[in-house]
Amino acid sequence: MGRSPRWPRPAWGCRVGLVANQVGQAPRLAADLFHRLGPDAAIVTLGRFGALAHTTRGLLRTPAPTVTVVHTHGAGAAFSAGYAQTLLAGATLPEALHAGCTLGSAHCAGSPVTAIQPTPTPNGGPCVIRH
Repeated sequence: MGRSPRWPRPAWGCRVGLVANQVGQAPRLAADLFHRLGPDAAIVTLGRFGALAHTTRGLLRTPAPTVTVVHTHGAGAAFSAGYAQTLLAGATLPEALHAGCTLGSAHCAGSPVTAIQPTPTPNGGPCVIRH
């Protein structure tokens, strides 16, 4: 506390990072990423606190479900899978954030094999994660 966070430098040169005890800085980080990279939405995950997205419409925050955590390894990947799959299925950004938080929390609450159970769509399109 009291010092600036260290921002890792990925291969493409932009600075990305968030120190766990600085969750209050997440809105600033999301806004910075949004303005620097120009995506439709800049998403910042907040672990047990959920996730937020910065868009042209402003800031959207979604809480994570409360679960008993068994492990956290792969939580970010589970969030990303739920978020991306839900968007690909045609859902809205709030629905995708909710799905990401739900799947990330479910993953942390149990084994990855039992926590992730997508349901195929009848037309052979992307799977839908039921939550």
